[in-house]
Amino acid sequence: MKKLVVISLFIGLLTTGSIAQKVTLPDSLEQQLDQITSDSAKVAYLLNLFPVYLRVDSDLTSDIMLRARALATEANLQQFGRNIDVKIGINYVYQNQLDTARTIFNVVLEDAISANDSVLIATIVTEIGITYYNEFNDAKALEYFVKAYFVLKDLRDTARLGGISNNIGIMFDSFEEFDKAKSYFFEAIKYKLHMGDSARLGSSYHNLGIAYEELGELDSALYYFNIATGLRLKFHDLRGLTKSYGSIGLVHLHRQQYDSAQYYLEEAIQLDEEIKDTVALSSDLSTYAEVLYHQSKYHEAQQAVLRSISMSKGVETKKMAYKMLGDISEKLMDYKTSAEVRKKYYELSDSVFVAEKEAELGELRVSFETELKDLQISELESERKFQELKAEQAERQRLYFLVGLFLLLIVVAVIVFLYRAKSKSNTKLEKANHQLKQLNQTKNRLFSIISHDLKSPLSSFHLITKSLTDNWDQLEKDQLKDFLITLRDSSANVRDMMDNLLKWALAQTDQLQYEPHSLDPVDVITKVKSQLHSVASLKEMEINIEHEQSLRIEADRAFLEIIIRNLVSNSLKYSDVQKRIDVSVTSEADKGVISIQDQGVGMDQEQIDSLLNGSLVAHDIQNSTEKGTGLGLLLCKELVVRMNGRMEVSSKRNEGTIFRISFPKAA
Repeated sequence: MKKLVVISLFIGLLTTGSIAQKVTLPDSLEQQLDQITSDSAKVAYLLNLFPVYLRVDSDLTSDIMLRARALATEANLQQFGRNIDVKIGINYVYQNQLDTARTIFNVVLEDAISANDSVLIATIVTEIGITYYNEFNDAKALEYFVKAYFVLKDLRDTARLGGISNNIGIMFDSFEEFDKAKSYFFEAIKYKLHMGDSARLGSSYHNLGIAYEELGELDSALYYFNIATGLRLKFHDLRGLTKSYGSIGLVHLHRQQYDSAQYYLEEAIQLDEEIKDTVALSSDLSTYAEVLYHQSKYHEAQQAVLRSISMSKGVETKKMAYKMLGDISEKLMDYKTSAEVRKKYYELSDSVFVAEKEAELGELRVSFETELKDLQISELESERKFQELKAEQAERQRLYFLVGLFLLLIVVAVIVFLYRAKSKSNTKLEKANHQLKQLNQTKNRLFSIISHDLKSPLSSFHLITKSLTDNWDQLEKDQLKDFLITLRDSSANVRDMMDNLLKWALAQTDQLQYEPHSLDPVDVITKVKSQLHSVASLKEMEINIEHEQSLRIEADRAFLEIIIRNLVSNSLKYSDVQKRIDVSVTSEADKGVISIQDQGVGMDQEQIDSLLNGSLVAHDIQNSTEKGTGLGLLLCKELVVRMNGRMEVSSKRNEGTIFRISFPKAA
């Protein structure tokens, strides 16, 4: 049987001290105490150890609090008395000595009421409710939780309202009103997250998981149980951890995953025994017996359920244990025992008893909800009056504010106007400077090309024509043919150079219009291949095209043709005769990729980088006798970028070069 986790609202307050014997602590703690000179500082140090050891070692916690009480009594430090005694009471709760804890709490409560200490009253009333809850006395538990709730509402204590909301959610879970229970658990989580109270979040997530488990939503239940387990492992909350393991085991039992259920319940039982939590141990043993029963391990199940009955204090736990023992005895053919324990089960399930308990709980629930509504009405009325007063004060201030705001807006408007005017002027100046710089760079580049690269082929053209005219009568037919071939190549170079130069200049001045549309890149490549067929034939070279079917890209046809023609022309120019150029079109994710691979002279990485940024021209490439400006490649790079594409170059000297350009696929 599962047991929900009730939140202690302890926040470091507490009770009238009584004299206790001096207790010797572990050496490490004694050494720390010896280094503290002030008695009040020693007591404060011991009180700060309380939350550290409470969930880990209740015996050591008891020794620490008794030592704190002794120090406070000897030094007459009355301000620590209540704090120490309530901590001692809470530790008794963790040791399941509930009557002793309740006795301490009641003594301190009388003192707190006399002192009209509402904060302390809320703490103690909650702790008393927890003792009743651990005894399965839900009626008394709810009575005290409701008292604490209204005290905390009056105090507007957001931090501790998270804990009490959690406890009230548990009560609604007891009424089997699981949706309402969930709302209170979520409210508790909200409060704790707001306050950064991660250490106590585990209990609320655990209880939320139980509400989902009751509703049969096992996936959600397991999700919240796992969150609770993670938090409890993080903060080493052994008492909470055993409840998480037990609840996870119960979910696996519902799913008929008996091996997993057995594993988690054995972990829970081991922790129960380690921290001496007999209430949780009794419940986990009963559930463990049910798992063994479903695995046909009847003798082991019988031993587990008998242990559960021997230490069970709660009616519900004992009732379910008797039912399980009856089922096990029947499987073992011990019909006498089966009949006896079933009789006890039915006695505990007596309808009159159940009806009276449900009526009592129902009255408490109705009373709580009525008081809660009255409180909400009172809060709304107070809020209304407060808002009216606030509105009157705001009205008196609004006029002054509006006048001040108007003047401020005028000042701000003037400042903004002046700033924007200056910024606009600076922007125009920067833009003009940038354009001037670009134009200057373009001019320098053009002069460089005209003075060096264009001059050379034109001079060559002039010399060839002069030689032809001067020696026409003496030239043989073969010599004349060589002159004409050289003349043709020189004029082709000049033509290509002028074409690239014109388009590059247009691109630099943004006069080259980009008109993208969906196209098949193979059509463009095929057209360029046809245009360059004669050049390829002269060098006995083959241009091979490989492509995928139905691939279309988003690009400008004219731009793409310029790019392909330049790259293939370069491959033809810088490759020896009888080599091959491979052009492939492939698809990669949302891109179309065109690769052009040659078997030419190749380059190293430094030359590639220099060529792409315009600082290297073609005739600077080692192993190359060709002439060129490198302008074509610069133009290709700019056009690829303008079409939202990307160009990559890989090359090895004497092995060849691969140009890889990618463009977005057409929609």
